[in-house]
Amino acid sequence: RIAATTCPSSTAHQEAFERCRLNHVLVRRPRLDRSASLARMMSRGLVAAMEVRYILADMHSLAGHPSDGPLAVLVVPAGALSDQDGHASSTRTIRLASSVHPGIMAMASTVSTGHWPETHGVFTARQPHPDRLGYELACPERATRGSVWTAAASSGRHVAIGNWPHAVPGPDLDGGGRFDRIDGLAVDGIAGEPPAVCPPDTVDPTSIRDILRTHEGKDRTEVNCLAIEMLADQGPDLMLGWLAWIPGEIEERRSRIEGIRRRLGDAGSAEATLLVLEHPIVAPSVFQQSLRTPPPLLHVFGPRTFAIGGRPRIDVISSLVAGATGIEPTSSRFRVDSPSGGQERLDAARLPGASRISMFDLKQFDYDRNREIGASLVARGQWAKAEPWLTASIQTQHGRLDVASFLLLMIRMRRTRGEQEADRLLASVMDRFPSPVADLTEAWIAGRTDEVIGEQGRAILKNLGPFLTDAILIDLQRRGLLKRSGWSDSEG
Repeated sequence: RIAATTCPSSTAHQEAFERCRLNHVLVRRPRLDRSASLARMMSRGLVAAMEVRYILADMHSLAGHPSDGPLAVLVVPAGALSDQDGHASSTRTIRLASSVHPGIMAMASTVSTGHWPETHGVFTARQPHPDRLGYELACPERATRGSVWTAAASSGRHVAIGNWPHAVPGPDLDGGGRFDRIDGLAVDGIAGEPPAVCPPDTVDPTSIRDILRTHEGKDRTEVNCLAIEMLADQGPDLMLGWLAWIPGEIEERRSRIEGIRRRLGDAGSAEATLLVLEHPIVAPSVFQQSLRTPPPLLHVFGPRTFAIGGRPRIDVISSLVAGATGIEPTSSRFRVDSPSGGQERLDAARLPGASRISMFDLKQFDYDRNREIGASLVARGQWAKAEPWLTASIQTQHGRLDVASFLLLMIRMRRTRGEQEADRLLASVMDRFPSPVADLTEAWIAGRTDEVIGEQGRAILKNLGPFLTDAILIDLQRRGLLKRSGWSDSEG
């Protein structure tokens, strides 16, 4: 059955065909009856023989029809499904490229939106409100103009989100969609000591909240898993969930993930597919993490196939979901509250003056954000993009030199402008450095590796943290001044 055609003169059709190709939709060249009139051919959905290039086998594959089965993305910590004996029994396991994130909020924002911190701007649990007078919960969709999850709900799909770290704005459901959610605050309230507390606007629909309250007092990891299972039982088309851990031995954990997939499929009356991201634990700051973090694993459970080329990073997950469902993330529509901002908003919220943002708070927030985003760009090898962020954070609002930003800029300057420029910059700020750090930096720039990895140098590197230590040692290795064995010996 011929459902649609794509024509070279139609950009929309070409984009539609590309989405089908990425999702392994069967594509065939049609057999045209050359004796048929052009009008008759067009009435059947065809065009002239010279114009027809491809015919899609099924438009449902293009639009992500529910007949494809429900799709869910879950995030679990490293070791939950894989150990030294191998990976979980998934359809396919992809080893993604490593990346360092400015905390869990930043990582979750990258997974949900497909954008990195320099775009979504999230690195902590709070962010300044657009009026810059108070704080609000971190919400990357303010900057990215939506995500595949809110766009799916706006377009009429049933979407569920469970225990996701950052806030997700309520989508406009005029299109007939549904948006179920269980916030982390609800999981914390249920897992606390009785009586269970479920804060307002943290669980939707109410029926889930009533069931969730029956599990009060249980361990948080167990309540977390139960919350995801309850959302799966509602039969969503798309589900996004965060599992801090899964109780039990590794075989029990693998079995529970498979159980979630089956519950999701049974509720949706079609076999479900899970994309499970197994990611190493993320520290609160980039500078507390190593550049040699083990790579995350992406497990695919279920019948869907995904075309993944090369070795992408975790930002690919959003585009995989968008391609599989035919959803454009920027098509999100949100509920619009009555306009209120500035002083009126703060007064209406009864926010005391002491809790409102001062100019000093804003400067500190911008400084911390620039510093973390610059370092995260360095971790991905994007030094040119990192330079303006690091430059903006080289000095605190109190006039103190930021050693971390300065050392990263020194690496950049030495590579792009030569050692003489790097020496000149170092000499200009040497008196503002703590003496031990100044001595180590001078030895590193001069290439005196023995001093850098010596006993005193190791003690200083330990205080600088794993990120800067790795950056300095990698720079020495690139210059041919440190072998891998020397690098390993210096880890202590």
